[in-house]
Amino acid sequence: MKAIIRGMDKKELPHNEGVRKIHIVTEVDFVTDSGELAHTQFYAHVPEEFDGAYFQRQADAMQGDIDIVAARAAQQEAIAMAHSAADAAIRKFQLEFAESIKLRDNVEEGK
Repeated sequence: MKAIIRGMDKKELPHNEGVRKIHIVTEVDFVTDSGELAHTQFYAHVPEEFDGAYFQRQADAMQGDIDIVAARAAQQEAIAMAHSAADAAIRKFQLEFAESIKLRDNVEEGK
């Protein structure tokens, strides 16, 4: 993920306790490695706290979050596939041996 700065401007905005102060307002696009726009965000920093590397750190954190979500989705898919295979095997067994299961159930119930 890459942070691409679309624009920067300075604006007077409320700061601590409503006191207005000059801020650097930055519009940032976060773009995936494949070039797809993932998110656009505006940031406002007072000049003494402005750090241009901050935006790439945000992009790296977003990529980390995306990777975690993708890993969880893959894990859930693997679990679902394992359950699906087990469910199919159980259904097959029940169909193939339905009559003997029915007879066993009748014997156990005393019928």
